[in-house]
Amino acid sequence: MFGTSTASYQIEGAWNEDGKGENIWDKVVHRVPSPVIDNSTGDVACDSYHKFKEDVAMLKYLGVTHYRFSLSWSRILPTGKVGMTIDTAWLEPDTNSTKDVYAAERGQQFVHGWYARPVTLGDYPVVMKKVIAERSALQGFTQSRLPQFTKDEITYLKGTLDYLGLNYYTTFMVRDSDDEKISDISFEADANINAYQKEEWPKSATPWLRVVPWGLRKLLNWIKITYGNIPILITENGVSDDGSSLEDDARVDYYQQHLSSLKDAMDDGVNVFGFTAWSLMDNFEWLQGYSEHFGLYRVDFSSSNQTRTPKKSAKYFKNVIQYRCVLGNSTCDK
Repeated sequence: MFGTSTASYQIEGAWNEDGKGENIWDKVVHRVPSPVIDNSTGDVACDSYHKFKEDVAMLKYLGVTHYRFSLSWSRILPTGKVGMTIDTAWLEPDTNSTKDVYAAERGQQFVHGWYARPVTLGDYPVVMKKVIAERSALQGFTQSRLPQFTKDEITYLKGTLDYLGLNYYTTFMVRDSDDEKISDISFEADANINAYQKEEWPKSATPWLRVVPWGLRKLLNWIKITYGNIPILITENGVSDDGSSLEDDARVDYYQQHLSSLKDAMDDGVNVFGFTAWSLMDNFEWLQGYSEHFGLYRVDFSSSNQTRTPKKSAKYFKNVIQYRCVLGNSTCDK
């Protein structure tokens, strides 16, 4: 195989035409003084935005077997937003004791705050820095195992998210752990919590996924309180079954309960702007293969056609979208 390659910014030009947004390199080359050796820009470049037909003719003349090129996202999504998605369960204190309440908060900061706090508030969670520094000293380290941000990095990181993506499936009860495991150098030992799920919580086909809709409301309010009212997009929410029936009432119930909890959180003032169901269709679920089914559509994996068939939950979700109503019909208060 023989081919040629280009990259969008280096050839396109038309840097501000047809509603294109500013990209990183537009910003770089328009600086004064310019960091470019000859003060040039890609504002026009090869003008491939207008001369693409000539470019195709050139490729045809060469007889290439392939052409590697790229597209400018700032042209496709001129007002694009930057977000980050975190897979998070809600951690509920097992008792009202100070130890368990602190353990649940510590666990939430280790699981969620580790990623979200630097890009919202500029630094790692306070409890995370404190715990790891103390454990590092006891383990013989001369400094904390958790890296420190410089002042410039903190300033740069703070508020760099346009929105926060959230994958929520379930909740865990949390107890404080009495075993500090000082010799154990690991994330789990640093967090130092015991988590479990209650037997009375409804099960799914996934061992760790029990149905706890109220946890979503609590998690969303915690995010609001912890980071300020940052816009939130629910990027995954769903439940598994064994795939034996198209009448997946348990999935319909799951979505109805979680959308109700989501609406409650929005009524609390949480800035949620979207909800995304996992998943459109049954699929390959990582180490669980095809043993767990999350889809609104069944996929017949034994068929050479991979036949898709809508489940009851697909019809429910369609109605939720149509009526903007958690009951999936037009009779409720939207």
